[in-house]
Amino acid sequence: MVEAHARRDFIKITRPDRRRLEAMTEDRISTQRHVWRAAIVLPSADGVGANEIMRRTGTSKVCVWRWQQRFVEEGVDASCVIRRPSRIPELGPEVAERVVALTLAARRPRRPTGPT
Repeated sequence: MVEAHARRDFIKITRPDRRRLEAMTEDRISTQRHVWRAAIVLPSADGVGANEIMRRTGTSKVCVWRWQQRFVEEGVDASCVIRRPSRIPELGPEVAERVVALTLAARRPRRPTGPT
């Protein structure tokens, strides 16, 4: 369970959550953003202030505060989920059907292979 305390830059995390965050930072295939988010949360749990976390991670104070707050509200899984929708709107099923129909209509007959 994640608990918020009076100090904004200190959060309490459970041992399993700490292990997941530490594993995220050590895993060579973790995305950079996950490592960066864990680098904000772990020192926060150790009582490191926002200014020092900013210095270590090269982020703004607002960024540190947002990820601290998001962790308090949503836990470890919040660092792995992107809430922003895609900038490209999703195409509807009508468009997909039209693309398939146009593709099938545009198919050229196969040329015979071999000697003629």
